[in-house]
Amino acid sequence: MVREQARAAGFNNDTSRPALVEATFRENMPRVSLVVTTYNRARLLARALASVAQTPAFSPTAELLVVDNNSSDETRRVFDHFARQNPQIEARYVFEVRQGLSHARNRGTQEARGQYVVFMDDDQEIGDEYVHKVESAFLETGAVCIGGKIVYKNADRLPAWLKAMVKTVGQLDLGNEVMFLDGKTRFLKGGNIAFERRTLVDIGGFNVALGRIGDSLGAAEEDEIQRRLVLDGELVAYVPELVQFNWILPEKFEKSYWRRQAYWYGKTQFALSSSEWAHANQVFGVPGSVIRSLCFMVQRYLAACLGRESGQRFERERDLLESLGVLVAAIEHRKHKK
Repeated sequence: MVREQARAAGFNNDTSRPALVEATFRENMPRVSLVVTTYNRARLLARALASVAQTPAFSPTAELLVVDNNSSDETRRVFDHFARQNPQIEARYVFEVRQGLSHARNRGTQEARGQYVVFMDDDQEIGDEYVHKVESAFLETGAVCIGGKIVYKNADRLPAWLKAMVKTVGQLDLGNEVMFLDGKTRFLKGGNIAFERRTLVDIGGFNVALGRIGDSLGAAEEDEIQRRLVLDGELVAYVPELVQFNWILPEKFEKSYWRRQAYWYGKTQFALSSSEWAHANQVFGVPGSVIRSLCFMVQRYLAACLGRESGQRFERERDLLESLGVLVAAIEHRKHKK
């Protein structure tokens, strides 16, 4: 029923996909591969894996893959301890030397044996019924990419400025109804996103030029792949009952983190749309609209500093840093082309 509603709303889908789903399934293979990517956060990984161990009926329908993205801490020891304590869970450890979240996710896709690949961040906890419900959600929606809510577990008693930040970063709530996303204005978040594995492989996986690399705060690799899927005529669906939980980490209580996040978000936005910027009017080799936007953000920030918008000073500062990130990425792009 949901699939027919999507088509009626103008979304395209390959009606032969259910047949492909059945044809590619092999007996005694896991249906779902849960991929947890991690980099130098062994303590957080232990908590994430503990939530997996508490998931009812995790096996034999699913497998767990921990992709270590070149960590130098106790990550491997944490995994080994988990595997010994939970022999009922089919768990594997993979070491990916190429630095970057997109590399790690692509490696997880390559190693996965399940028909569906679910991605989970190392600072999250998975909902009790997630693994049990994800396969039926794929079949009911006809989508090749699905995800759901991400809810902070420690978002009470936050300072006012931080409440504004966490509304859109690190959590997601698009309501309580299934929703098909257009790949333009609304996107699933990478901390709660799942794919039909074959389609993810066929489309080329995640763009390794996007996303976090080491300690950087790059992003938007999830947005970019959802855009590609929609342009390819596939369905991307938000399914609210697929819930994962997130934590506001200590560094996120500092404004310095959110300044870095805004700057890196700006750099990412330019990388995401660099082909579009190439056709824009240029000023000294940089799109004129980038320079105009930066000047406008400087004006807004100065107005806030002078008191006319004092309550929005930090928000305006972040807008300015985002525009600065776009400008720096544009300059770097120009140098790379020479």
